[in-house]
Amino acid sequence: MMEEKEMLRIWPAEFVEAARNGRANGWTGQPVVSVSARDNLLTAHYVNEFADGRKTCGAGIALFNDDGRIVAIRALNSSGATPMSPSA
Repeated sequence: MMEEKEMLRIWPAEFVEAARNGRANGWTGQPVVSVSARDNLLTAHYVNEFADGRKTCGAGIALFNDDGRIVAIRALNSSGATPMSPSA
């Protein structure tokens, strides 16, 4: 796993906070189903996996600036309002 200082260098703070929230809710992994990219936009379809065996499907986008750094990440998944919480 990446060191926190490395995560903060690469990803926006909101992404890091979502990952922390996920770990606190038993999130154990996020296998990627598919990825597509064009220009400065990357899209992904993935599955969030939790320690209790539950899973949520999700999709998201990452927007890159001209320097190749991620400037925004947005995601939707089947668990509801909290991106890193397991569905009931």
